[in-house]
Amino acid sequence: MGYEAKIILDSINQYGHRYTTIQATFPRFILAEVNTHRMFSRNSASSRAIPVPKRIEQIEKDPFVPVAFGKNRPGMQSYEDLEVAQLAEADMAWRRAARDAVRWAKHLSDECGVHK
Repeated sequence: MGYEAKIILDSINQYGHRYTTIQATFPRFILAEVNTHRMFSRNSASSRAIPVPKRIEQIEKDPFVPVAFGKNRPGMQSYEDLEVAQLAEADMAWRRAARDAVRWAKHLSDECGVHK
């Protein structure tokens, strides 16, 4: 998935307060952090409102793939990246899982008639 941020409008009102409108593209899981920490006043597209075929198209066109895969260890974070061979395998497995998820989402929608 591409990460992108564009400043749409940046202005300062007569009281010296700055207002900046930013359009940002990032993985959905980051949105929860942005919302939780109230970093910005926000407006975002609801993933529940996007029709299944359009969402599938978005995923096929620009799937989210982590920029790094850390080695498994106890605790909340991994501070060490995988070795090159393990990284290649993890990346391939991630992309395969995304394709499988899309295949099953299509099946549920098209063949089973499941609502989004």
